[in-house]
Amino acid sequence: MRPKIKICGLMNEFDIDICLETGAADILGFVTDYPLPVAWNLNKDRAHELIRYTRSKSDIECAVVTGGTIGKLISLID
Repeated sequence: MRPKIKICGLMNEFDIDICLETGAADILGFVTDYPLPVAWNLNKDRAHELIRYTRSKSDIECAVVTGGTIGKLISLID
């Protein structure tokens, strides 16, 4: 059994398309409202747009990488 590969920090449709076309990943990750300053941090609206875009093109798994309180996490899930 091979390990699953996640490519994280995706920020635009072009990079998502490359991942989907090459089959390089099993999971695409989006960093959202991360508690530390990182260049690949997206606000929740942009992350939602990119996840919807990804799901419109493929059934690949998507992951949200974030941090914070339980209340914040629940808010992001909603």
